[in-house]
Amino acid sequence: MPFVWNKSYLGVLACAVLGGCIKVPPHAAEAPPGGIPDVKESSLDLNADAGVPLVPKMLPTVWVGRVAAFNFVPRKDPFELLDIEKGFEYRQQAERFVNESGGFHDEIQITENPVVEATTEVVEPQPHRRLAGIVVSDSVYAIIEMGDGKPAELVRPGQKIGNTEWTVISIDQEKAVIHRDGNKLPHDVTVRLESRPR
Repeated sequence: MPFVWNKSYLGVLACAVLGGCIKVPPHAAEAPPGGIPDVKESSLDLNADAGVPLVPKMLPTVWVGRVAAFNFVPRKDPFELLDIEKGFEYRQQAERFVNESGGFHDEIQITENPVVEATTEVVEPQPHRRLAGIVVSDSVYAIIEMGDGKPAELVRPGQKIGNTEWTVISIDQEKAVIHRDGNKLPHDVTVRLESRPR
């Protein structure tokens, strides 16, 4: 049966100590400053569960001093993560971000037969063209011969000339400017007002 302290035992112990029947060592009666009792190495039991066993022969003041030596301060927020847990969560979030975003790497797509567009411009010889006449009324018209043996065309600015690749850019009293896109040169040609050759 374990020994239990109660008021009657404490009273008997106090009478015995005051009457001089029991001698109390001076170091057991007083605790050093700070509330931590002076514990000799011989009194430590390294095989005990809590380090230092509490036995009934110890004075209550020694018990109080030993209990006060182990302080426990609760956290303000019991649900807050510890520092080591916060570090683990941060590493997990970083790893999840990299996995979900596909990581950071450059993708280079290489085709087996790359198609290289021809950018070489070809100079094409031009036939002799002439303006046979210019009509100025509500709008400006020009009669142009393209030099390809076909009949003259009546054109106005912004109009494409027949089935050719040329478009009229501008017409004035002396000339017309035609333009074409592509890699053939020239892109712009000036056709001047001329009379029919004999």
